[in-house]
Amino acid sequence: MKPVHAGLETATRYASVCRQAAAGGAWLARDEAIMGTAIHVELWSDERDAGEAAIDAVMAEMHRIDRAMSPFKPESELSRINRDAANEPVRTSDEMVELIARAIEFSALSGGAFDISYASVGHLYDYRLGIKPNEAALAAGRAAVGWRNLIVDHDARTILDGYVEDLRNWTAGILNWHREVDRYRDDWLARRAHGFVPDRVPALPVPIGFRNSTSGLGSSGNFAGASAVF
Repeated sequence: MKPVHAGLETATRYASVCRQAAAGGAWLARDEAIMGTAIHVELWSDERDAGEAAIDAVMAEMHRIDRAMSPFKPESELSRINRDAANEPVRTSDEMVELIARAIEFSALSGGAFDISYASVGHLYDYRLGIKPNEAALAAGRAAVGWRNLIVDHDARTILDGYVEDLRNWTAGILNWHREVDRYRDDWLARRAHGFVPDRVPALPVPIGFRNSTSGLGSSGNFAGASAVF
């Protein structure tokens, strides 16, 4: 009975597609060259505009991944890792951290058969032009291959995230203070001798006297009108 059921199910799906086609639905497809390969998207949509928008979203995501992870774009995140990580820590996105950590897991499971650091040797070959490295270049590249040398330091990342959050809060506090303090408001600035507010006449400077004290150089006077006090 299974073949009969399978045949009925196929016929039902076919009839459904025919009805949708009669109502205006259609298959949509698009091809683009992204990340050095052919990207093909094909889907069914009852509404052409909705289908085209869905394909646009797929291609946009592919271009985003290309911008972040292409080894051929100097500004990509992957290129920064390849260029700088041997000399200094490289700040990376959560997506890249998760991808590298997952790759390390597969390397461990496969005993090194899967190894994303192979490019130290892989980039020496050009299969289209029939180019391969000599023994010296191959040996030098092979020395840099090794998934065990890939380190994702989650603790350091957590600490750095904490520093960034502290800095963000500190900066926000400074900005809020500048918004609230009187000395940065127009009416206060207008009283200063150097006059920050163009449409108001600045007040005359107020003399300030200085006196020596046991704790060092002190001052006295009306600071509100003094251009020498900040």
